[in-house]
Amino acid sequence: MSTKSVRHSFSENIEFSPKDVVKITASYGIKQEYAVDRKIVSVSSSVLRERLSSNSTKEISFDWIIAIDLKIYLNWLYSGVLRIVEEGESDEDYNLVDGYILGLGLDDQKYCDAIIDAFYAKAQELRDKNPQYLPDTSCLGRAFQNEINVKKGQGSTEILQRALVDIYAQADDPQRVYEVLEDGEDIPSEFKNLLIRRLMEDRKKLSTAQLQQRGGGEVGSGGEEQARKRVREE
Repeated sequence: MSTKSVRHSFSENIEFSPKDVVKITASYGIKQEYAVDRKIVSVSSSVLRERLSSNSTKEISFDWIIAIDLKIYLNWLYSGVLRIVEEGESDEDYNLVDGYILGLGLDDQKYCDAIIDAFYAKAQELRDKNPQYLPDTSCLGRAFQNEINVKKGQGSTEILQRALVDIYAQADDPQRVYEVLEDGEDIPSEFKNLLIRRLMEDRKKLSTAQLQQRGGGEVGSGGEEQARKRVREE
């Protein structure tokens, strides 16, 4: 997974130099419209490409997209980075989840991949400062909602869910993870079950590897190699 700097500070400004101008409106909640370049916004999303395929189309609207999510997405299209970093880490985590859902709704796999990269990059960056860092639990409910409706969106949040489980499982302090699970009444049960299963599998692999190392002189070289191969394959 890429760990390059894919996250930058949130910006209210979107620097556009549009030639073939179209307007995209996010009308969920506070209505906000953006003037953008047709070709640029049609490159990555099949939904936008289809709706803007006719040169006579000068304006489109989405009643399920909120303004901040669309603004972050358009900034990403123009700059290649997610201008999503805010002072509140929980807000950023929630915005990342919403960004992934937006990517599904617009059928933009590249944007979904960028969101996953950002989650991993953030975890690595913040764990260098605080080994106990975990993504805020407030975003888990959104990521594990079975009722998510992104209109014509393709796919599901399964990949995002697996990434969040993976990031929690990679925490340097497993005890901290168990404490969060015990205290988090609002954490989805599906997430808890997946994470506990993953932690148990990781512990089993670690125990197996340690036993093989301690008993190295007693285990035949052929059997030991086969055991190690099984651990790697698991």
